Amino acid sequence: MRRIARNLCFALVSWATLAGARTEETTGYTKAQAYNGALRFLRVEQEFAVIEKDADLGYMLFEYPTGAGDDKTTGSVEVIERDEEVLVVIQISELPAHHESRLVSALLKKLEADYGMPPQRQPKEKSPPESDRPPPKDDSDPDEPAEDSPDPAPRNQRTK
Repeated sequence: MRRIARNLCFALVSWATLAGARTEETTGYTKAQAYNGALRFLRVEQEFAVIEKDADLGYMLFEYPTGAGDDKTTGSVEVIERDEEVLVVIQISELPAHHESRLVSALLKKLEADYGMPPQRQPKEKSPPESDRPPPKDDSDPDEPAEDSPDPAPRNQRTK
């Protein structure tokens, strides 16, 4: 009885681990470099079939062999651009996380081999909030019309 309970417990823990498996890694490469490198890595080096892809959204779906005969499962790669870095997320359904970790490590080595060390990315300059900006200087005389504004119509002339 204990043996059955132990096996059942092990099966439940394994299933829970597999259900939410995903591996993330940040990189200094651009989104385009990471996406194109991942696509070449999956198709050419790993010889996986890419089922679906969208470069603008930064994702691709691929078939991953389970190791049990000809059985395959679905995997995904997401490339997400953040402020100063790019996040690469790999998910493979029905398999332990070490499969994803192996792919992420190999992908990062491939990116370094293809592009060299990641470029130093400059942080994006954020404009200060409106309340922190100084008011624009106004050197014009309030009694004179501005140079770029049209002359006002004479007061005794009606406009239609």
